[in-house]
Amino acid sequence: MTEGPDRTEVDDHAPAQREPRQSVLLSATLECFGRPGATKHRVRDLSPQGMRIEQAAGLQVGATVLVAVGQLEAVGAAIVWIKKAPRA
Repeated sequence: MTEGPDRTEVDDHAPAQREPRQSVLLSATLECFGRPGATKHRVRDLSPQGMRIEQAAGLQVGATVLVAVGQLEAVGAAIVWIKKAPRA
C-alpha cells in the first residue's frame, strides 16, 4: 500500500481522485423513480460527492432515486456503482 490520495478507477484509462470520506452510521430511505414504496438502508460513509450505503439489493447503476438521510429532506441522486455481494 502506498501513501497518497485515495483513487478509484473511473474507466480503464483515467484514474480520478476521490473526495475525502467521513465514516458514519446513519439511516436512510431510498425511493426509486418508477417503483412504488421506499427501502431502508444504512449509510456507511459520506463525501461531498455522494455516499456509500449498505443493502443495495434491487438497485441498478444509472437509476435515479430520492434519498432521505435521518430527518433531512430527500434529495435526488443517481446510482453510480454497486458492489455485488459475494455468493455463498
